[in-house]
Amino acid sequence: MYYLKYRPSKFSQLAGLDDVTHSLKNALTKKQISHAYIFTGPKGSGKTTTARILAKALNCEKLGKDGEPCNKCSSCVAVNEGRFLDLIEIDAASNRGIDDIRDLREKIKLVPSTGRYKVYIIDEVHMLTSEAFNAMLKTLEEPPPHAVFILATTEYQKIPDTIKSRCQVVRFRRGKRADLITKLSLICKEENVKISPQDLAKIADLSEGGFRNAETMLEQVVVGEVSLGLLNYSPSEFVSILSDGKKKEALEFIDHLSNDGESISTFNQSLVLYLRNLLLILGGVEDDVLDLGEEVYGGAKKLAEKLGKSQVVYLISRFLVAEDQSKFSPISQLPLEMAVFDAVENLSDKAVTSQSEDDGEEGVSEGKVEEKVGEGGETEGAPAEARGKMVLTLEDVKKRWEDFLKAVKPYNHSLEALLRSCRPKEISPEGNLSIEVFYRFHKDRLSVVGNASILGKVMSTVFGCAPTINYVLTEKEKEPDKVPNPSSGGEELVSAALEAFGA
Repeated sequence: MYYLKYRPSKFSQLAGLDDVTHSLKNALTKKQISHAYIFTGPKGSGKTTTARILAKALNCEKLGKDGEPCNKCSSCVAVNEGRFLDLIEIDAASNRGIDDIRDLREKIKLVPSTGRYKVYIIDEVHMLTSEAFNAMLKTLEEPPPHAVFILATTEYQKIPDTIKSRCQVVRFRRGKRADLITKLSLICKEENVKISPQDLAKIADLSEGGFRNAETMLEQVVVGEVSLGLLNYSPSEFVSILSDGKKKEALEFIDHLSNDGESISTFNQSLVLYLRNLLLILGGVEDDVLDLGEEVYGGAKKLAEKLGKSQVVYLISRFLVAEDQSKFSPISQLPLEMAVFDAVENLSDKAVTSQSEDDGEEGVSEGKVEEKVGEGGETEGAPAEARGKMVLTLEDVKKRWEDFLKAVKPYNHSLEALLRSCRPKEISPEGNLSIEVFYRFHKDRLSVVGNASILGKVMSTVFGCAPTINYVLTEKEKEPDKVPNPSSGGEELVSAALEAFGA
């Protein structure tokens, strides 16, 4: 594995961690070592690697004046080879109970076997139980002089304040794009592999700032598990196609991706990551934070401004749904293709509305209806008419209600089941749809955040417009004379029970 083979063995090899290495090396040279550290940061950012280098430096027999371990003495060699007895690594995900910590407390009293310090690296320390954290407190308060704890975590907020207050916190950040590319280039040189700088940059972008992610992906490319072809399917190009409303080209893009044997899921993930960058750009985040590079950032900013915040948020939501659906789809690219249809139609509808508002036409704005009065003084405007579409009537909804329910099912089975126990009640003059609900439990479930987005998409597909939906709780008319028939095979009994409990 590349990330193991090319793991840094001294502080100077830790790319992009200058603040961290300067602090630790300074403490080593001044002999101001803390008895306990918390290393916190995202996965693959170098926490465990840095912890091992620190453990090596603490026990190095010929520590350099700059705080670097020599990598030649018996202790350094033993650490590098994974056989240094005084370096104890514990995975808190599988050793998280109070008994594990009590055992540690007993063993920590023993003096080091060969080195100066016994160093305990506890990975994913946030996984410890409350009781285990409490058991650790006494040791952190009064540690033996020969012991150093390094607690590594990706979820700092889950560590109790009592533990935090007894440790020195060292924060790790995601790797910068330039540092990731430099590290990948060095590996390619060592492995005698030729990959273009452009492709290395794409790998760096897909790694989400994790050196381990980048090195693993590079190895997958080298051994053929992931082809360079996937890197050529640019999420920015795909989003640009969608923003132009080119449905046919977007579907062909997906078809080529699938025919080339590339991972639809991996592409979808990179697509969501790119859309997230667009959202951050719209929020004012500059390239010194995103680290995309001047050219890439400039193109992303233009595309973000072209789409606007609401469209970017919608696309993120829709392609997250596609990623979730792909896990159960018999055709891997189908959820992504469905998302393309929804995305293009949604972007097209928004463009029409925006154009109407820009031209000063009376129509829909911020969910309200501006009524247009004709020569006879009669109201002519309606939400659908403002978009040049047919007026949605209650009869239309009732007639196609079954089609609507069937269209909801692929998105959310439970939502479709809930709607089957409801019925369309009325369309208001403003074009809002009221749905009659007979149980408060159903109303609460239907009102869950996220359902409105799904229903809006399906409404647009089935009826050609997406009215605001209101749920009206009413008491269902009962039939007191109707008694479940036991001979019906239990169906009527089950139905009666469902009605009674609102299930």
